[in-house]
Amino acid sequence: YLSYPHDVLVSADKTKAFVSGKGDNTAITVDGSFAIVDLTTPETPTVLGGYAGHADQKDGETVLVYSPTRVFHFSRPNALLFDVSTPSAPTLVKLVSYTTGVINGAIEKNGYIFGANKDGYINVFSVSDVDNFTLVGSFDTTSLMVGPHDIDFLTDNEHIIFCSKSTGAEFGCIKVFNGTSLISLASWTFASTVTSTSSPDLRGANRIRKVVNNGADYAISFQLIASGVGGNNITMYDLSTPASPVYKGEFSLVQTNQKGSTGACVYRDKFVLAADDSGIRILDVTS
Repeated sequence: YLSYPHDVLVSADKTKAFVSGKGDNTAITVDGSFAIVDLTTPETPTVLGGYAGHADQKDGETVLVYSPTRVFHFSRPNALLFDVSTPSAPTLVKLVSYTTGVINGAIEKNGYIFGANKDGYINVFSVSDVDNFTLVGSFDTTSLMVGPHDIDFLTDNEHIIFCSKSTGAEFGCIKVFNGTSLISLASWTFASTVTSTSSPDLRGANRIRKVVNNGADYAISFQLIASGVGGNNITMYDLSTPASPVYKGEFSLVQTNQKGSTGACVYRDKFVLAADDSGIRILDVTS
């Protein structure tokens, strides 16, 4: 069930981890996997069960924990919903195809899931009736950005921010809600983008996270070198005004044999934990 693990999320009670498996690091045609890992004894985690060996789960990239009994797994090009109430034998509740590409990062808000699709889309699913979730539509980002790689919401809960793995804008911001009402995808427009291919060059970002500092929203982009672009940086922009991002600074991760951040999280809006091939960095981002 652990076929080239690519992403992991932990249950709300911290007793289980849900792991997405790509199947292979380079071939996107290999069947991926979904695993549930027991964390009750963190020193000795054990695999409880999973779902593997199925063609509908190729190139699994990320998971989203929806509730204690429901977990989404995103593969190429399918969204799979699992009932995990029996961890030793998770069952597939429903599969929805989003036609092309693969979602590498996803977030839920107001009964909708937003997925950053590496082929140049933001995919939106309605989960108001989660066991019968549906694809609302897909917003094409390729006019300004190729390959959205991760996604988050700003504090206003109306704007999404997302980063790019390759060419075009380094990150984008779109207003997707009026209050809690979803804006029609046909009416979406970029509130702002950052395109700065000299310094700092954010292309190749693998993760993006929002942090709040002194009441202001900041977007932090975690960079992984991809296709020869990027420069191993953690970069921060002030997004207090979503339409006008302001560059605040960056932290270089360049070291011998280091390839940059492949995963990251924010702790108490003060510290950033960034994982790379040399270990885990803990950074104070309050100043």
